[in-house]
Amino acid sequence: MDKIRYTVLISHPSDVDEKTLDFIYQCFDMWNEQNQALPFEFYPFEWDKDVATLSEVANGQDVIDSVAEAYCDAVLAVFNKRLGSPVNDSISGTVHELEECIENDKPAGMIIDSQEVDSREQKLIDYINDFKGLYKEYDSKEKLSREIGLFSINEREIIHQSLMNQLFYSKSICVLIIRTGSKELRQIMSIIRISVRLGQV
Repeated sequence: MDKIRYTVLISHPSDVDEKTLDFIYQCFDMWNEQNQALPFEFYPFEWDKDVATLSEVANGQDVIDSVAEAYCDAVLAVFNKRLGSPVNDSISGTVHELEECIENDKPAGMIIDSQEVDSREQKLIDYINDFKGLYKEYDSKEKLSREIGLFSINEREIIHQSLMNQLFYSKSICVLIIRTGSKELRQIMSIIRISVRLGQV
């Protein structure tokens, strides 16, 4: 049986190290492995691995935008200390990709290393406070792996609801807001059900 593939754009500033990104890929692989009975899987997609060669011959951000819009179902932004460098009309490339995703009614999530909280630049702190999307922090590989799993569940629920809304309503609902403090899966799933039922975030 062919599985439905949900492609997740992994967006990040340059200060996020390769080991963290590799581990995120492993988390998605582990999630897919542990949920083989489900009719869908997740494919992490990263601009500097998947579209870097294209970005060398054109405006890099425009290439990322066109690929993300066409092929990506969601975006997960990974932050460390920095918000990133300005690009086009946005304060950073990662912020631009998050906002493009939200604007296109796709799930958007942010995850950040809480061990670097004292080293965060102010504009990252300001953006976190204003962010309208799934926001989580981690302080270990175990917590990061767990949050990736929860993000996968959230994304699947929101994408499926979006498809249903597109069938029955003129306006789809795709963006879920969860503030820090949602510690248990039953709380998160409750928020999903309430948000979908009310048709709001």
